[in-house]
Amino acid sequence: MADIQTEEEYEQNKETLQDKASDAADTVGAYTSEKTDQATGKINEGVDKAKEKTEPKVQ
Repeated sequence: MADIQTEEEYEQNKETLQDKASDAADTVGAYTSEKTDQATGKINEGVDKAKEKTEPKVQ
């Protein structure tokens, strides 16, 4: 069974390869940005802990 569409409906519904590539790039970019932010946070936590351990303690 075939879905019959008018040419106008077909043009409205089609997704180009460029659209798919652009959507994929946006998704990858957002994921990469999120993971970079998470890694930066963990690095900063580690730096803060290292600073606390190396700072002289006043008694």
